[in-house]
Parts: sequence; structure tokens; C-alpha cells
Amino acid sequence: MTITIPTKVRACLFDMDGLLVNSEDVYTISFSEVLESFGKGKLTWDVKMKLQGLPGLKACEKVISEYGLQGVTTPEEVYRLTSERQLELWPKVQFLPGAKELINYLHFKEIPIALATSSNLDKYNLKTKNLQDKGFELFDEYVRGDDERIPAGRD
Repeated sequence: MTITIPTKVRACLFDMDGLLVNSEDVYTISFSEVLESFGKGKLTWDVKMKLQGLPGLKACEKVISEYGLQGVTTPEEVYRLTSERQLELWPKVQFLPGAKELINYLHFKEIPIALATSSNLDKYNLKTKNLQDKGFELFDEYVRGDDERIPAGRD
């Protein structure tokens, strides 16, 4: 694979989920399995779109609302159930095609790179544990969802 970067690039900022790594699959699988356990079928794309960028408990509140699970379960319970399943799936997360090569190339060219993700530090560590020393250690700056430098995200 040949990578050509325009000469005017001074820095690059990356999102993580669904751009650099296939972690969106983990969310889809874990939420679908929990929804199926409540007889609600799989997570649909229209609802999944509403969950992207939300912190964990907010995403669980949205799932409960969208699938009519009020009074049946709580956001905390859905979060616990999805998190348990995700623990089994995070080690399978890999870089998406071309992402690792691009990160390495930019680092080699001494172009500063930063990562911005709505994932909190705990989830970030789980998602990238098997990818450290393979690309994620090359970022010059990290901003995560629980970073004290940024205000709370969307609801």
C-alpha cells in the first residue's frame, strides 16, 4: 500500500471507534444480545446511530427508551450486561484496513497525531490493550470522553 500525504499537512486528529478500529462491532453484538435476552430482537441501525458518541449509561438510557424497556430494566443493568459481554469481545478488536499503516507513516514523517474519542479511560484501555505497541502508543496526544479538559458530551 502506498500512502501519499499532501505536503501542507501539519497535524492529524483521529476518532477511534469505527475509523481506526472495528470496535463498533463489539457494541452492536453486545447490545443486540442484551436486547434479544429481553425479547426485543437485534439493535437496529437507526437506534445505533443515536448511540454513537454517547457515554455508556446515556447510551443504555437511550436503548431502554427506544425499545420500550422502561420498568423492565435499568440503565445500570443494561450497562453491566453489555460490559460483561464486551470484556469477552475487546481482545478481538483490530485496526481497520489502512489505519495502522497511516498512523505509522505519519509518525515516521514526524507529523503530530492526536486521538479524540468519547470512550472513557477504562473503555479506551480495554479496547486498545491488544493494540498497544502496534500503533496506539504513537499518538502525541489523547483526549478521551472523561478528560477533565472538555465539557460533558451530548445527551
